[in-house]
Amino acid sequence: ADLLKTEYSILDLEAQITGTKTNLEIAKKDLKLKLMIPNNEDITLKDFQVLENLTSGIDFGKDLDEALTNSLSAKLAVNKVDYAQAEKIVARSSLLPQVDAFATYGTSKESHNFENSFDNAEWKGGVSVKWDVFSFGSGIDEYNVAKNNESIESLNKELTSDSIKLSVTKNYRELIRLQQLKNSRSKALEAATENFNIDTERYNAGLISTVDFLLSESQYRQAAVDYNSAVLDYYVAFETYRSSLI
Repeated sequence: ADLLKTEYSILDLEAQITGTKTNLEIAKKDLKLKLMIPNNEDITLKDFQVLENLTSGIDFGKDLDEALTNSLSAKLAVNKVDYAQAEKIVARSSLLPQVDAFATYGTSKESHNFENSFDNAEWKGGVSVKWDVFSFGSGIDEYNVAKNNESIESLNKELTSDSIKLSVTKNYRELIRLQQLKNSRSKALEAATENFNIDTERYNAGLISTVDFLLSESQYRQAAVDYNSAVLDYYVAFETYRSSLI
């Protein structure tokens, strides 16, 4: 019975190894496709180090203020409000009378005597007023439209600020959660490693069956996979948080 269980465990492990190799090959092909790397070039997987505490250098309040003022979304919203305000000013100016000042220097009558015309020359000036009083209807409509657009863009700016706050806060909380998860899985891996080392000595001494030993090894490797997955998610969450500040 123990031999049959061992054979089953080995076959199951081989199936898992085959599935993992297949997933790796598919992931490599997908990576080559995204990076436009020729299929005949090899990709070598290498370990990379992730800092234990990426949040230690984060000032959440400062980052949030920076995102609300200097992020691309915030600046775009402010520019839209400024443009809408300018359009409203232009529309309002079309309703007002146009006042122009003018000044001239010369004589009121034509003269063929240069000295006489020069001596009789005088300054004249005044103010001209132009007011299209018959187009108030269309002008007021244009002004109201521009005014409404300004209100809409101001509201959109507030919504954008709320969206930035939500996104930055959400990404920061997720980063904290994944940091705690990474730490807990690190402890789980440490415990599984110690347990596997003990079971290895017990198996060599003939105190446990092969199935129990393989089960202990499987638990150890699963703990390692869970930890590495948490580390990857933690690193991605950190980059996502930084991206939300841009």
